[in-house]
Amino acid sequence: MLNKFKLDNCKSVPTPLIPNTKLSKPEEDEKVDGSIYRSLVGSLLYLTATRLDLMFAASLLSRYMQTPGEVHMGVARCVLRYIKGTKGYGIWYTKEKESEVKILHCPTNEQLVDIFTKPLPRRKFCVLRAALGVSSKNLKEENVD
Repeated sequence: MLNKFKLDNCKSVPTPLIPNTKLSKPEEDEKVDGSIYRSLVGSLLYLTATRLDLMFAASLLSRYMQTPGEVHMGVARCVLRYIKGTKGYGIWYTKEKESEVKILHCPTNEQLVDIFTKPLPRRKFCVLRAALGVSSKNLKEENVD
């Protein structure tokens, strides 16, 4: 993907978006080639299946697919620079049995934390916690009647 958009030799950045970035509809003279922008955003949206850290940036950029400007293209390039520095991030899934998904690779603690912040019934949570090897010894147990 970096090769496709000619950013394979760029420097990486630590975050996908610059904090407090405000995007708006571009002026007539600031518009860029929409086909390149749409291809870039489409590639980012495809990556969100395994790269949850890109979801906000990809959805923000997708709002301007009809009339992208130079600012939007610059922000999209910033996301690609972030991807360059985080190539090892991601979650890979495999289907073991019908309706059962097994996590094969989850390289960062942040992604494990995200899994545990989703609301689950207590029984399913305990099964998932045990499958991932997380002990309940350090967790405060509540009595739920």
